[in-house]
Amino acid sequence: MADGAGRRGTMRGLLPPRTDLVAIAVAVPVLAIVSVVPVAIGFADYGRVAVMAGLSLLPALTVHRIPRTALALTVAIEAAHVLMLEFGSTLPHGVDLSIALVQPVPLATAVVAGLAVLHLPRRTAWVAPIVAALALAAASYSQTGMADIGTTVILFDVVLMGAGVGGLARAARERGARRDAANAEHIDRAVAEERLRIARDLHDVLAHQLTLINAQAGVAEYLLDTDPAAARTALSGIARHTSEALDEVRATVGMMRMSDDSPESRTPVPTLDDLPALIESYAAAGATVTLEVDGPSRRLGDPSGLALYRIVQEALTNAAKHAPDAAVAVELTWWTDTVAVRVENARPARVIPGDGTGAGLIGMAERARALGGTLATGPTGAGGFAVEASLPCPPVDTHAKEATP
Repeated sequence: MADGAGRRGTMRGLLPPRTDLVAIAVAVPVLAIVSVVPVAIGFADYGRVAVMAGLSLLPALTVHRIPRTALALTVAIEAAHVLMLEFGSTLPHGVDLSIALVQPVPLATAVVAGLAVLHLPRRTAWVAPIVAALALAAASYSQTGMADIGTTVILFDVVLMGAGVGGLARAARERGARRDAANAEHIDRAVAEERLRIARDLHDVLAHQLTLINAQAGVAEYLLDTDPAAARTALSGIARHTSEALDEVRATVGMMRMSDDSPESRTPVPTLDDLPALIESYAAAGATVTLEVDGPSRRLGDPSGLALYRIVQEALTNAAKHAPDAAVAVELTWWTDTVAVRVENARPARVIPGDGTGAGLIGMAERARALGGTLATGPTGAGGFAVEASLPCPPVDTHAKEATP
């Protein structure tokens, strides 16, 4: 099988590309038609003209591999064709038009020159066609001299026109390649952003739930002998948080598997309306957490609501990990055109050093920036730690009733 695949690859390398095959397919009937011209005026035998035309186009099959050599062979055959002709002083009917006698020259050279421009390095792509045009012009001039300089000029111009068509095709191909590269870069960037989003979601979900599970496991162990009922309650909380974590991980992984945007593929995402339940889950694990809302609330879009929810979730997780016995205050403030959230823990009796990578803080900052907001983190003057985020939101509707949080 490997040998067969290798042979197929070799054959693909030998065969001309599709662009070359199309050009050759168009050139064959054109050469056959124009080859009739010198025969029709009684100047040449069609068999000889047809043989020379066929030979001159054969190198086009190899121009994708050896462009300079293929162009040189084509020029040599067509120049030999011109040099073998015996020009008289006039054509039949007294019309002096030598270009009719040299047909089908220089069509094959023009075709191969255009293909050579496609395959040669960009800097030197035009050198070979110009040399080919000069060579054919020299062969024509040696036959006609100044008496029919028009034929020489036409041969030169037709070869350069063929090279020009090749140049246009090359430019179109390069534009297509740049467009494809830009599309591929856009897709790669979108994939990277989606991977980052999924990584942030998984980090937030797992860090939050595992922190609560760890805290309740500690409570259960401490109360197991002294207060079995309270220990049983803590163990029930562990089971509940484990189930919630599994559900959220399944939802996130399920979104990765979905290839459509159907309603079935969309799962509900947390919003600011879910903050009380989030606060309650930490309180159930033994933490002291309060929520205060100030200002008339408005409805946020899902991305903004999710971002603020995840920022609060991550801030609470960090507080539970590094200052487990400190009270935490969550403040949600609605301004005229922004919504701000501040999560601050008091000075802890003991500080547990961090052993993480800082991915949580980085993720919070990325969420805020992605929606045109800001995020600031750092120690407070009272010895605690605060996370404060601000996102744009719809302006206050003066005709609407103030919502009660």
